[in-house]
Amino acid sequence: RTALVVQGMDRQMPLDANLIEEVKGGRAVLFLGAGASLGASDGKGHTIPGTEALGRAIADTFLGSGVADLDFVQICDYAATAKSGRELQRFIHDALVAFHPAPFHLKIPTFHWAGMATTNFDLVVERAYEQQHARLQRLRPLIKDTPDFIDTMERGDLLYLKLHGCVTAFEQLNPGMVYSTERILRHKEGRAAQFNQLLEWARVKTLIFAGYSLRDYNLRLLLDEIIKDGDSRPRHYIVKKGVLDVERQYWQE
Repeated sequence: RTALVVQGMDRQMPLDANLIEEVKGGRAVLFLGAGASLGASDGKGHTIPGTEALGRAIADTFLGSGVADLDFVQICDYAATAKSGRELQRFIHDALVAFHPAPFHLKIPTFHWAGMATTNFDLVVERAYEQQHARLQRLRPLIKDTPDFIDTMERGDLLYLKLHGCVTAFEQLNPGMVYSTERILRHKEGRAAQFNQLLEWARVKTLIFAGYSLRDYNLRLLLDEIIKDGDSRPRHYIVKKGVLDVERQYWQE
């Protein structure tokens, strides 16, 4: 059996040697959560909102007061009902489309990845690849299942699965933006092939989850799907700051 490793980013904890070798060998798949976009800016003094801040903005605009205790998924569900899914997606587009990568985001294209995936809606990674002239691969985002998309991939292309959709497709409703992984796992409408690709990577590549909280519901659901596939998978990693020993022990089990 192989373990899921919680790798701390604290200076006193050196990176796992296997993790380093998998990245150097181009065998790692980078999986980015909302925290990975933090630090992106719009050039006007504003930084990209995290999930909680975006949820509050949606609540204020669509629902009014009295919803402070709701989580992001609930807020989006109620907001889409109060007005419409199209209006909600336009609001998310307007809230995120202006942000560009921070200097540290520009390091991502300087590594050779076996694949990349995200549950984010923004364009931070796409713009990092556009701006980084020393990039090693050409980013090919996949927003929804597209027949024969893989057949169009060329040498040097990097498949980027946007599992929850993208602000570039904010007018698209079938499939539309997805506000939780649970919805995709339950319906898989328009994105079943994307998830199948992710599970295939999990069988043969090293997944690196970055920008996720250990309490993130999306992360738990994704890991549950991976674990269902059996214990012959490679070692996967969650990389974050401030990992407690009890957290590391729990997730390795």
